[in-house]
Order: sequence, then C-alpha cells, then structure tokens
Amino acid sequence: AGAQLETYDEDTGNVASLGVGFAHGSFAVYVLPDGGVLSPGGADVITNNVTPTDEVAVYDPKKGQTTVLPKKLSSPRLKFASALLGDGTVMVAAGVAAPYPV
Repeated sequence: AGAQLETYDEDTGNVASLGVGFAHGSFAVYVLPDGGVLSPGGADVITNNVTPTDEVAVYDPKKGQTTVLPKKLSSPRLKFASALLGDGTVMVAAGVAAPYPV
C-alpha cells in the first residue's frame, strides 16, 4: 500500500505507473534540483488512517526507487504549507499534528 507514483507524458497523453510510491499520502511534492522528488509529511496510508507522519521521502528517478530519509520533520504533520526555496531546500510550516477526522 502507499501513494503510488505516476508520470504523465504530454506528447502521448498517457499516464503510467512507476511501480513505486511513498509510504504516506503526500500533500506536497517538490522536484529537487537533482531531479529527485521530495515528499514531506502527510498521512500514514499504510495503516489506512489519517494520522500525520514526520517522514520525508525522496523518489530517485535515476534508480527508480523511493527512500525514506533518516532525518524527520520536527513534528508529524499534514495539511501544512510548504514551499521550494531558491537554494533547493524545502520549507514546511504549520499543519495538523493530530489524527484528522475523516
């Protein structure tokens, strides 16, 4: 289970699964300067609930794999604000830190 990654080919209009995903449902993803895709926080979809997570995961398109980084957010959160900054870092602010009602 998890949030599956898919690509969209603008030339053909096709959507294709990459066969990998994030262990959590993302509320934000960012393309990093090296081409990786970073996904901070979100909801823990493995346990099929809406519990915030502090995980930060990166998809590496060159390797075709997703890695959960050893560093975590300062607290679990979902429904947060975030932005990719000019130097390639991602800022995450505020959010919900408790299970969210469905």
